[in-house]
Amino acid sequence: MCIATLENPTCSGIGPGATAEAPAEQSGVRAGNVPLPAELLDGGEVVILAVKPSLWFVLFDSLKWIVAGVVLLGGAALAGGRLELVSYATLVEGTVLLMVGRIAVALLRWVSRFYVLTNRRTLRILGVFRARILDLALTDILNTRLTVGWYERPVGLGSIRFACKQAPERDPTWHHLARPEEVHAQLRRAIERALDHQHQA
Repeated sequence: MCIATLENPTCSGIGPGATAEAPAEQSGVRAGNVPLPAELLDGGEVVILAVKPSLWFVLFDSLKWIVAGVVLLGGAALAGGRLELVSYATLVEGTVLLMVGRIAVALLRWVSRFYVLTNRRTLRILGVFRARILDLALTDILNTRLTVGWYERPVGLGSIRFACKQAPERDPTWHHLARPEEVHAQLRRAIERALDHQHQA
């Protein structure tokens, strides 16, 4: 995963001049490896970083279904495969098909999920068929907390949780980030700059 920042614009397509002032022929703004429609940004708004969850998101998002499928198959195997309503082979095929289908859904959810930080707000973009955007003004964020779940720790991931002045309709958490300390540090600096600018104004 590529993390592009204003201080270190190592990813193509972003730098200190990457704002919503895009040329007319440009269909969107690219921040790192994340394509952003230009209309998402206000005039003068600068993208600081744009990231996707780690690919481990696909496994974590499907984990309950996978565990349930394994338990079901294990229970049927312990019963000797003697089932009244369906054959053991049919049960195996159906369960595997459901698990594969759920993993495919999780992959689509990963593909359509982006986390974006600008100099004014955070955006969480998700939705397989229709984009749903949750944006939080940086000056409305009271606190952020970096959490590392037991399942995230072995693969070096973490999640960032937001506390806001007004509770958003949906959970604004950024889930399963690679290099979470770096992302969290960038987020904290952006919030501090936004608050300083608000106080000076």
